[in-house]
Amino acid sequence: QRAGNRYRIDADPASLTAMKDAEVNATKLLAEAANATLSEARRTLYNSIADKVHTYTGEREAFVRVLDTGFAERTKLVTGGESLTAATAALTTALRQASNSEPGDLADHLDSAILLVRIANWRFLATLQPEGLATFKTNAEKAAAVIADIDRLTEGPVKAMVKPVRARSTKSPWPSLLPSCSRLLPPRKSRAVSSWSRATPPTWHRAW
Repeated sequence: QRAGNRYRIDADPASLTAMKDAEVNATKLLAEAANATLSEARRTLYNSIADKVHTYTGEREAFVRVLDTGFAERTKLVTGGESLTAATAALTTALRQASNSEPGDLADHLDSAILLVRIANWRFLATLQPEGLATFKTNAEKAAAVIADIDRLTEGPVKAMVKPVRARSTKSPWPSLLPSCSRLLPPRKSRAVSSWSRATPPTWHRAW
């Protein structure tokens, strides 16, 4: 469990090796104990624990695959977030330099909307709570509406700068990342607590 917790935080290969070694050692010790005991009840108990270790090994393999996918997709989020930030900054600057006040107001709305999207994103990645996903989707839809307003109300060079913001805000690895994240969610209190649910989720920093 300690090695699993460590691997969940930073995907340290040494922790994965430690997990595998511990599984092999536990299986060996349980087999030896089952063979050596004169108590049928204890033999049944040792074999039962060995079966659970075998099940645990399968869960660990699935856990590692999902977590590795999550870390890989995190890299895409960071790259996409930096591109979105740059495109948004360019558009808001152009809007604020416009001669009337309406584009400047749109710039403020855009800044606020994108910031809320990023905050919801950080919160979900840090906590992996299901309600965080709903909040993210709601804020993303609001940001899309602001971008649509800017596209409708502007023209010329400023209007041309809307396209990169829209493209970067909609082209996201979320569809592939979220299934991975959701499988790492801790179980409800009514369910049995697995060894993985006790691990601290990785804190994934700036992604939008």
